[in-house]
Amino acid sequence: MPVASHQLIPLILTFALVAIVFTSFTTSRQVDLKKILAYSSCGHMNLLIVGLLSSNLTAIAGSIIMHISHGFVSAGLFIFVGQLYERFYTRNIKYLRGLASPLPLFGTVFLLFTLANISVPGSLNFIAEIMVFIGTFTKNTWVASLAATGVFLGATYSL
Repeated sequence: MPVASHQLIPLILTFALVAIVFTSFTTSRQVDLKKILAYSSCGHMNLLIVGLLSSNLTAIAGSIIMHISHGFVSAGLFIFVGQLYERFYTRNIKYLRGLASPLPLFGTVFLLFTLANISVPGSLNFIAEIMVFIGTFTKNTWVASLAATGVFLGATYSL
């Protein structure tokens, strides 16, 4: 299996890069918060695959850290969306505007989790993504550059 899996790395990387860009564009068109989180999770997992297949220890370590941090951040965001649904019976973004004034603590913590999902510096996701990009960039600059477009697109749909 090691020889066959090594030969399939370019194909799998291609699928992962296409999925990063595709899920970013698909996520930006969603209005349901749960779908936004689900599609963003797909994008993060594809970036994780890029790091694992880059054959670099820094990128592999970054992928492992990303897996752990994504579990915490994604679970927290899903809990917040579930709480919003329990209170307002909708997950549509259009109807959930202006919640910062009646729910200031909820809005602040939700913002912090969203910023961690975007991989803002200071979050564990940022450290993991930087490790993945540095490790991937040393092996293949094109793959790292295409994967980085997903990070920029991810910031657009999260904000």
